[in-house]
Amino acid sequence: MTVKPSGGSSGVNGMTDGGQPGLGDIPTSQIQVFADPPEDPDDPDNAACKKAQDKVKAASKTATRARKNAANAAARLKKAKKSKKAAARRQSTRAGKNAKKAQGALRLARSKARAACD
Repeated sequence: MTVKPSGGSSGVNGMTDGGQPGLGDIPTSQIQVFADPPEDPDDPDNAACKKAQDKVKAASKTATRARKNAANAAARLKKAKKSKKAAARRQSTRAGKNAKKAQGALRLARSKARAACD
């Protein structure tokens, strides 16, 4: 819902600063109210947008989890004793790559959602 006053800043109960017309001073006939059009669920554009937004949500969760995994793997690598160092390094490297891929997938999903929802 967008209200477009014809001028001035409105104060409390239409009291204005220095005689500027606020919303309280404008006759209701001059206030234009634009109602946002109701979304039609059957409209294919809206369905595509919703689907794209769902993909963004899923990609976001995946990316968050991947970043956490990478952080944990890096911490494990730091603490690892000599005999476990090589395995920890492999896991950390793999987790970092997964996080990078997940971040790329999230960027792609967001870009597609922007295109579908404009």
